[in-house]
Amino acid sequence: MQRIVFIGCGQIAHFHADVLTSLGCKIVGVAAKEDNDRLLAFKIKYQINKSFMSWNDMVAECDFDAIWVVASWPAIDEMILDLIKTGKNIFVEKPVALSSEKIKKAIELQKEYGTKIQIGYNRRFYKFIPYLRERIIKGKIRSVIVEVPETTGGKSDFLLKNLWLQNSSHVVDLVYHLVGKFDLVFADSQSKVTHEKDTFYSLFQAKGDSYRFQVNIISVWNSPSNFSIKIYMEDELIELKPLEVLKIYQGFEIRDPTPELPIRQYLPKVKESQHWGSSEDKFKPGFYDQARYFLGMIPESGYSPSLLEDALYVTETIESFL
Repeated sequence: MQRIVFIGCGQIAHFHADVLTSLGCKIVGVAAKEDNDRLLAFKIKYQINKSFMSWNDMVAECDFDAIWVVASWPAIDEMILDLIKTGKNIFVEKPVALSSEKIKKAIELQKEYGTKIQIGYNRRFYKFIPYLRERIIKGKIRSVIVEVPETTGGKSDFLLKNLWLQNSSHVVDLVYHLVGKFDLVFADSQSKVTHEKDTFYSLFQAKGDSYRFQVNIISVWNSPSNFSIKIYMEDELIELKPLEVLKIYQGFEIRDPTPELPIRQYLPKVKESQHWGSSEDKFKPGFYDQARYFLGMIPESGYSPSLLEDALYVTETIESFL
């Protein structure tokens, strides 16, 4: 039985704790900034005996195997360097920091202290991702189109300022995970009265083994659309829309005009379709295998987690077009 301590007890902490307890882990301590009803409810639900107002006190007093960091992202940004200095195994929710400069410092400290860190980009742990990565490697990419239609209702100015890092980075990380690194060629943005920037277009160039292809990222906030990734291969279209559903198209079904619809239709044929999970996975998408991988339960799964170096690339990429 692995012993876990938590930093943070909000809604996202429950999603993680549900998975960990189902895997036989014991949560032996929790640190939160306030001693309130939310902390009490978390302790009761997961039968936690010890709680702290300081994560430093918790680390000093508890006997544990790993730290699960699910605090607010400004708090994570403040504590990440000191956490690395503990030398403990750390799972940390994204974003691990709010600037590439801080991530560079984190990488240097990780080398010094030998700290194991896995970052919570859970979409890397959808069941079909290892299969999809292998399929892409064996083929040839012609072009990639990515749509990131964030919503802004009820979000503070501080959150809107950091929305690309706080949430949209999930999509940027997944594209990078699937097709490799890409370099900025051109970027543009537009503004509305309510936000500094809310419409983004970025063109990137990437390299295959002996060829180049483009990655187009479009983000029109509050548009009636869905997050999606389209990867055009030589004779197939790979589509994640929403990101939890994989569809591979090949060829067309041609439907002749009818009196009801007097136009010829060319409908892409679905060659293959999968969704993110499996029958035993009843949790937030990707969280189950994400935790199992971190805990060493599925070492030969084909998954590849996000590490500090990956977070640095994603953060620098976002910084390049903002």
